[in-house]
Amino acid sequence: MEKTRMYVVKNTECEEPIINSGYICSFKNLSVRTVLLDEIMKSPENPNKCYVVDVEIKVFY
Repeated sequence: MEKTRMYVVKNTECEEPIINSGYICSFKNLSVRTVLLDEIMKSPENPNKCYVVDVEIKVFY
């Protein structure tokens, strides 16, 4: 698997990959929160809120 793609799998079916280079930090109510740690570590004293990315997951049946 590539680090820049996030795959959501339900049973044996997979959604289209989502381009995201962040690290998953939480999953709640069909939303995945990722953090761009590489960017935060460039300036850890002054992290920017844009480095936290929320991705909404589509529901499929």
